[in-house]
Amino acid sequence: MVYRGAPVPALMHSTLAEKAYFYIRQKLSRGELLPGTRLVNRTLAAEIGVSFTPVREAINQLAEGLVEYVRGAGAYVRRIDRTELSQLYDLRATLEPFAAAEAARNITSHQMEEMYRLCDLFHTLARGLRGEPDAKTHQDLWTRWLDAEESFHGLIFRAAANTWLVKIATEL
Repeated sequence: MVYRGAPVPALMHSTLAEKAYFYIRQKLSRGELLPGTRLVNRTLAAEIGVSFTPVREAINQLAEGLVEYVRGAGAYVRRIDRTELSQLYDLRATLEPFAAAEAARNITSHQMEEMYRLCDLFHTLARGLRGEPDAKTHQDLWTRWLDAEESFHGLIFRAAANTWLVKIATEL
């Protein structure tokens, strides 16, 4: 299951570890957990409403790229340098056209409806950002834009119907 960008309803989580994973992933994508922040299992478990074991499993899953372990000190949100970020964008620029071409061939009517819904959301958010919203409203609109952006790209990768492509994109 790949659900990125938008909150996932609790019923869609098949395990508590998935619930913890999506919760932490969302906090990371929204910038609520900054690079260098220590991830404390018990604190996150209390926020999520689960025991610390599913949180530990989620952090282990995130350790493939977003989280790093420091021996004897725990898990931290990974810091990414300019070189890594540049390499990531180069890879993304290579994968996304392929994904879009595959999606054009394989997209389902349900996925196409979701694509239209996301495009409508982008228009709504852009209209909100055009004015001079107060700082809190601007931050909320920007966060919603980033969530929609991640959902949009995730949808393209899922519509490509290529298991390996989805796996690579999810890990990135």
